[in-house]
Amino acid sequence: MRFLVVTSYVPFEMGGNERLAIALVKELRKRGHEADTLFTPQNRHYLFRSLMAGYLANYLTDVKEVDGKPVDRVITIKFPSFAVRHPFQLCWFAHRQREYYDLWGEWYTYQKRIGAGWRRKIQRVILHRIDNYLLSRHVKKLYAISGNVANRLKTWGNHNAEVLYPPPLIPDSLQVKAYEPYIFSVSRLISPKRMDLLVEAMRYVKNGNIQAVITGKGADLPHLRDMIKEYGFEHRVTLTGELDDKAVFQHLSNCRAVFFAPRNEDYGLVTVEAMRSHKPVITCTDSGGPTELIEDEKNGFVLPPDPQAIAGAIDRLAESETLARSLGEQAYQDSLVINWDKVVERFTAPL
Repeated sequence: MRFLVVTSYVPFEMGGNERLAIALVKELRKRGHEADTLFTPQNRHYLFRSLMAGYLANYLTDVKEVDGKPVDRVITIKFPSFAVRHPFQLCWFAHRQREYYDLWGEWYTYQKRIGAGWRRKIQRVILHRIDNYLLSRHVKKLYAISGNVANRLKTWGNHNAEVLYPPPLIPDSLQVKAYEPYIFSVSRLISPKRMDLLVEAMRYVKNGNIQAVITGKGADLPHLRDMIKEYGFEHRVTLTGELDDKAVFQHLSNCRAVFFAPRNEDYGLVTVEAMRSHKPVITCTDSGGPTELIEDEKNGFVLPPDPQAIAGAIDRLAESETLARSLGEQAYQDSLVINWDKVVERFTAPL
């Protein structure tokens, strides 16, 4: 079969959705299918006309055929890519423009303060109608990357989606080298990812040997630097900046455990990549997607978003490499049910 995997892309931001699209193409090709990626514009959400222009650009993109050869199926991932035109579109849904959905309350409060509340309300109605039309009439089969995302689709639009977890994107050759005394965390450094929780937790960690390594870039970087300086943690918390995949995988291979505790995350590839690396994951009860895969004290820790509670888990892992290995081995075993064979089977099944 001939596949085109389509997702929207913000320049200079190669995130999980883009990596997922590239990995899916690779896996389809490995199984004998013809496949390629198409990145479409997303545009800025805070300018509604720009957001709508992104939808229009996607809607005007007809992908029924490429270079005179028909495309059998299109797989779309993130808004507004599901607006592209093809009669057999499968949507592996990641998320819509969240400020108009699950983040609406917090965002609308801010918009009211700056005098834009009434405009945002109208825009929200328009966007909901467009999304609901596209997802109901434009998409042949709807999948969600997590139960959390499937629940959002049900809440806003009454859409039914089959949960299909994205597999880890780490190389098959990755070897677990060690359980060195540091907690690793990788993500965009923005407020919803809550990297400050890890820095704050280090204030309460009693074991002086365990450290934290935080990888990524984003608007919260100056704030994290200020926190580390204020607490005198230059020797305990390292900000590496953005690293390439190889360096990230090396950290996953070497660390004692992985901290990933965003607020209401869609899914979080970091979680399943850590699990496949035989590492336990520390996450929080309100973290959304990660809590579908991590069970407290079985393959990691699921804790309240409280620095002292997180510090307690870090101390336990610091004091017992055996505990980290035990939880990590269970995490690895649990991750094996999430695999590319299952994903490709669903996307190649008869419609």
